[in-house]
Amino acid sequence: MSEVRTRLDLIGEIQDQRRRLDHLERQLGRIPTSTGTPTTTPADGALVLDTANDKLFARSGGVWKSATVSS
Repeated sequence: MSEVRTRLDLIGEIQDQRRRLDHLERQLGRIPTSTGTPTTTPADGALVLDTANDKLFARSGGVWKSATVSS
């Protein structure tokens, strides 16, 4: 019985963490996506995920800088 209770407790904790993550995403928003290098000129600190080329772009010093995203 204690094994079942432990699993149920873990499921409850996972569901609670998912709710917290969902709340955080709603507060912060998601990173916008593009297919290629961004062409917009937002303020420094903006982020864009290039889903076609697996790159994360960050706006810094008035220019886009990128890093390759890998698993």
